[in-house]
Amino acid sequence: MPITDPGSVLLLGAGVSSPFGVPLGGDLISNLADQIDNECRRAFEKDNFDRRFVSAQKTIEWAAHADLWHTHPIFGTFVRSRVDRRFQFTQEQAHDVHRQISSLQALLKDQTAETIDAFIAENPQNADAAKLAIAAYILRCLYRPKGGRSHQLMLAPLAARSFERADVARAERNWIHLLINIIRHAIDNHQVSPDKKINIVSFNYDTILEHVLERQFQNRETPLRHYTDYVDIIHVHGQFKPLTDECNDPGLVAQEWAAGINVVNEHEVCDELQQKRERARTLIKEASKIYSIGFSFAGPNCRMLHLHKGSANHARQLIYCNYDGNVGVKESAARYVKARSIVERPGSYERPLSVTDFIRAGFLGEPPG
Repeated sequence: MPITDPGSVLLLGAGVSSPFGVPLGGDLISNLADQIDNECRRAFEKDNFDRRFVSAQKTIEWAAHADLWHTHPIFGTFVRSRVDRRFQFTQEQAHDVHRQISSLQALLKDQTAETIDAFIAENPQNADAAKLAIAAYILRCLYRPKGGRSHQLMLAPLAARSFERADVARAERNWIHLLINIIRHAIDNHQVSPDKKINIVSFNYDTILEHVLERQFQNRETPLRHYTDYVDIIHVHGQFKPLTDECNDPGLVAQEWAAGINVVNEHEVCDELQQKRERARTLIKEASKIYSIGFSFAGPNCRMLHLHKGSANHARQLIYCNYDGNVGVKESAARYVKARSIVERPGSYERPLSVTDFIRAGFLGEPPG
């Protein structure tokens, strides 16, 4: 049974965004800590922050100018969140930014939390600051300065990692293109339709999947309806706003993205997200086959989806990609997922099984020839 058959659900974790430059959840903690350390040395120590803060005008430039924001994305986003409608920034606001960043920096240093989600849940007073930092960091991973206040999205339609060299667009298919081919093939064979959608549950904040589907799904002569008529994507941790080709105010966009982050153990969750999570639980309960890519089977996430509970379909099967044959992932899948059978498709440290390879091998269904 491929993912295009009724009763199938595809789970996506952070590993599917990694090929596009978005760090994994566990790496985010150390990445943010390093980034803040670098920014503090540049923005605070260099300008003797403790004795006198840099001029308000220079601070605003950091928050607005593309090149300067790219060097100080977290600092620039925190500043931008306090700039008023007249684009003014006071000494008091500057010191508030310093206090907030310093507090976050102290918590991130030598942090023992396994994931950034756990860090946010365990530090509620710094949760908003952490979300701002996450959004700013990921935005910086996906965009590059273009000049003035503008940033250019470095996610070329046919490249997974074209942003590694801004001057070269590597025209290679990424895993989303392979998924598109599987979906189109199923539509042509009347296996997928607006009444028989493919169900995807994503733990990622980013909207890379939607962006590529928006640009590439209908790219053929035979007309197709919009991808949302065939694919239902549920973000159970919230989601960022759609990607745009250009970003003219990254600090403001990062604020908007941060508002879309809701981690698993947070107590206050909006009604819309609660409904999405309930929808995901229903799909999981009724599924006869669950596919998983880039997902580590963390206990809180599995329990949120009720993967540990029995299903309406007692013959439920789990098929998952274990990128490098990680023993922890294998044990977690066995511990937190209740299924009649669990099938691991592992890679190894020397020869990892990428998302692209997993799909090309036909584990989500036979790719069209």
